[in-house]
Amino acid sequence: MLKKISTNKLIIMNILKTPILNIKNESSNLVAELATVKKFLKVDFEDDDELIKKLIITATNQCETYIDKTLTKKTYVYSIYSLKNESIFLPYPIVISIDKVEVVSADNKKEEFSDYFFDNVGGIVNFVNKPSNFYRIDITYTAGATLINDEIIQAILMHIARMYEDRSGYSPMPLNTANIYKKYKQVRL
Repeated sequence: MLKKISTNKLIIMNILKTPILNIKNESSNLVAELATVKKFLKVDFEDDDELIKKLIITATNQCETYIDKTLTKKTYVYSIYSLKNESIFLPYPIVISIDKVEVVSADNKKEEFSDYFFDNVGGIVNFVNKPSNFYRIDITYTAGATLINDEIIQAILMHIARMYEDRSGYSPMPLNTANIYKKYKQVRL
């Protein structure tokens, strides 16, 4: 006999099975140096240095979200609650290393899992033998670009300029910035 589940419980159960990506730590390095950004903005005073640093971080984060790649070095923990096949696409690639893969049981016991290989071209973790009887699989990995294209940096500078000029809180991404980002967007088929 099937047990009837309310719509709200079903929604919650589906939300709980959604993969979760957490940033474990991130580099304090900026994509563009403060002096470079200030020169681009034609700012020759120090009063806005902290604001400009925050704008560099914001524009970089928005670029990473748009192109689905990691520019500044970050360590992620990607938690998966179900496996439909033997492969997992890692979000925000340019993966430097897979630090560990852990199988987590329902009672939160963690066991390191090593029966996988990593395809760096596609950013895919392929399991040789699919883990069984797990509550969650945690994949800890480090990602970040070792070299950032000048065109991406130029687009980030244009985005920073828009945000700096319009500090009212609404600064849509400039169209020319989005057009540059489109060329570098990660496309998965």
